[in-house]
Amino acid sequence: MPRRNQNAAASYRPRAKKRLGQHFLHDQNILARIADAAGAGDAMATLEIGAGRGALTRHLAAAAPANAQVLAVEVDYDLIPGLESLSAELPCVRPVQSDVLDIDLPGLLAGHGIETRVRVVGNVPYNITTPILTWLLSQSTCWDRAVVMTQKEVAERLATRPGAPGCGSISAFVHYHATVSRLFDVGVGAFTPRPRVRSSVIEITPRDTPAVEVADKDLLFTVTRQAFQQRRKMLRGALRPLGADAPRAVEDAGIDPTRRGETLSLEEFAAVANCLHDARAVT
Repeated sequence: MPRRNQNAAASYRPRAKKRLGQHFLHDQNILARIADAAGAGDAMATLEIGAGRGALTRHLAAAAPANAQVLAVEVDYDLIPGLESLSAELPCVRPVQSDVLDIDLPGLLAGHGIETRVRVVGNVPYNITTPILTWLLSQSTCWDRAVVMTQKEVAERLATRPGAPGCGSISAFVHYHATVSRLFDVGVGAFTPRPRVRSSVIEITPRDTPAVEVADKDLLFTVTRQAFQQRRKMLRGALRPLGADAPRAVEDAGIDPTRRGETLSLEEFAAVANCLHDARAVT
């Protein structure tokens, strides 16, 4: 590649936009660890969420095998020229200007001739972590593994199984669809500008089949969200807004209604949801 293109890719540095929650990762050691954890060297197709200035994109592309593709998704128009310059240097990079939540992932992959499951990597904006994970898990047949960075507190909750201290409704949702493990933490000094909180890198692997069997998964997630909406309430009170039959479903499932939602395992939540579904099916 001509040196002017290398310089363009390296020097294109638009300022971070607070409204987009931008914090650019610049620590080369951390960038290399993320690319290594994602297995960039054996991924024939990688989807990078929030490519930003292309710092991680460069590591993913440099490690990618021959004929691989790195789809670098970035919502900020001002950052696309820098990614295009990087693409001129490393042709496997494919800049995609879009809000990731607006992307039809099967359509995007088909449009690039990708027929295998992709590897997902990214520094997820902390203010939209839950929507992005919901979007990702709804299309879990399209990817084999995700290595993403998010706020440390959120990472801890995501990795915590329902029923364990520190779990939340997002824990139940994610563990229904996937397994989660924390890989390592990242300090605030690794970013520009510095965020106010520490970050963690996690690995998410979609399950071949859901963790529990339920008649209605949407009802399961409704029950878990309601149970955690007022964490300190007993189940009989916390689930009452769902109808008089909800507290009864707790007892029908053989669960003490004085327990709190944060103490229930995913299997117990599934039992409540199934009892509630059965009760409503006969009325």
